[in-house]
Amino acid sequence: MTYHIYPPKQATDHWIFAFYGFGQEAEVYSPLIDRINERYGFVIIDLPYQTFEKADTKTDFLTTLIHIINENEIKKLSGISYSMGSRYNLILAELIPKLINKLILIAPDGIQINFWNQLATSSIVGKPLFKYLMHHPTLYSRLLFFLYRINILPRNVFLFSKMHTRDVTHSERVYNTWMNMKNMIPNLPKIKAAQEKYCIQIIAIYGKYDFVINQKSMKKLSKEIPKAEIKVIEKGHKLLDDELFDDIARYL
Repeated sequence: MTYHIYPPKQATDHWIFAFYGFGQEAEVYSPLIDRINERYGFVIIDLPYQTFEKADTKTDFLTTLIHIINENEIKKLSGISYSMGSRYNLILAELIPKLINKLILIAPDGIQINFWNQLATSSIVGKPLFKYLMHHPTLYSRLLFFLYRINILPRNVFLFSKMHTRDVTHSERVYNTWMNMKNMIPNLPKIKAAQEKYCIQIIAIYGKYDFVINQKSMKKLSKEIPKAEIKVIEKGHKLLDDELFDDIARYL
């Protein structure tokens, strides 16, 4: 795992661990760092865009976390995440709950793992087919449209896939990331237990018009972790902007 360290401008043992969404890079959090770097150290952990060889496990993630925590003498942390990065953020509560102050989840992936993701990354039939189609995006595009037209493929999956598999370069990045992340599935009952035991504040922010992370995710989070605070704002999936960063700075 690769990551970026932004030391605090003033001495503190409370750091922010941040995780961005698919298609983004660490720089997306620069406006937030500018707002809070006086008070907090900042760690941004990268999504695994690199060529798929062997998927990381939660144990691999824990090893990286322990290294960062020990190297920077971190005593307390808060997690911030957007979309796919929220899988990592949620898993923090499984692995190191004693250190966590709060988790802020923005349009969180990982609450509702969709069927197509599991089929493509974990099934005997799905894995080789997924690999082939991601290296042949024109064929994949035709199949995608056919499945959508016959109402097998949900609209949110169709639109997301169409946007991110428009050529070989983009489709290979989808393949690499999905395969590298296939073990990063949050254990919601374990997270609920950790929240209650260690009084972790969990804030989830959803876009009212989000077609990628839809109402099913919100409802499942409310059911599985009822003490999570859910906020809905009048936006779609693209939530990371100056207005939201101002709000997050206040939450912290």
